[in-house]
Amino acid sequence: LEQGVISATLPGFASFPETNYGGNDALSSTGTLRFVKILHAGQRRSSLFLGGVGSGTTVNHVEVFASASTYDAAVRISGGTVYPRYLSVHRAISGDLVILTNNWQGIGQFWLLLAADDGAEGIARGVTVRGAQNNTAYYDAATIRPQLYNLTVLGPESNTNFQAIDLGDRSSTQGGLRLQNSVFYNFSTAINADFLPGTGYDVNLEGNFFWRLAGEPSIDEIISAADPVTENSLKYRLELGDNRLADPRLIQPQRSTPPLDLRAPIEGAAGTRTWNYPDDDQVIKASHSGAFCNNGMWTEGWTSIAQNELVREARTGTGTLSRPVTQDELEGQARTGTGTSLQPATQDELEGQARTGTGTSLQPVTQNEF
Repeated sequence: LEQGVISATLPGFASFPETNYGGNDALSSTGTLRFVKILHAGQRRSSLFLGGVGSGTTVNHVEVFASASTYDAAVRISGGTVYPRYLSVHRAISGDLVILTNNWQGIGQFWLLLAADDGAEGIARGVTVRGAQNNTAYYDAATIRPQLYNLTVLGPESNTNFQAIDLGDRSSTQGGLRLQNSVFYNFSTAINADFLPGTGYDVNLEGNFFWRLAGEPSIDEIISAADPVTENSLKYRLELGDNRLADPRLIQPQRSTPPLDLRAPIEGAAGTRTWNYPDDDQVIKASHSGAFCNNGMWTEGWTSIAQNELVREARTGTGTLSRPVTQDELEGQARTGTGTSLQPATQDELEGQARTGTGTSLQPVTQNEF
């Protein structure tokens, strides 16, 4: 999708009509992406690129599965004001998951980001936030202040080289990030910042959970910055925004024993605790932290991560899902003999139940039984 708010050139390409994108209408619509799966795409470029896309565009329930992008993030949002919701991003090989650049002014909410767990040595990132970019001054100084709510970001269980959030660079003089009610699990550094102090870079961190499989992280593992003044400022923002270095108590977050069930619990931790959302009609006021509530996972029934048993709702020991059973599942139970049969019992079966004392009696119920 290449239309909307800024005038720029596709990264890595010379300026031609076919590679330019942008505009000056922040409310423009480029159409609709809804319940779309992008599988095994990328190689040298992003699997999904949104360039200068306006807020009139609908992007929700989109999956990027097994992205193989080697020179770019799995998803790149460059400029524009689009509001992607219910975005699932999974990498097949180590690398960046999402890059936000060129002054994107949009809102992202309910994102699931799954890093590759392939043991690669290079640094990988969950979300990278940069200013502007062009072919002569890559990542030039500019303003970018995306708003991100209800993210669930899972790094590899080795987590030795995974940065959950990477902010700015030394050419960024303005910009920032609002990050709220999100869950970060397994990382070497949760937030890495390269911008200089006093440059107008504004970061709000509010109501987020930070945790690792190995246990509680230290404050130095949460925040890392090239400049000590920047680092101390971010640590202060971390404390001011009531962020928790605590287990969010997701139902099943261990990647070594799939499938993952990343719902928030019914009570406690991510299930009941959120920071107040801004007064903005574009932001859904969820009552939980992270991408999923307890009632269900929006990835069920259509994504490849669910179909491949990487991420899906847990079943109980009786084979019952923790949500209403679908018609297909009921029919499967009837065929396999598990669960409740959909077929009416035969007369012989009913008479057998009556003789053995199992099932429902064929005799009329007496007053005493009432």
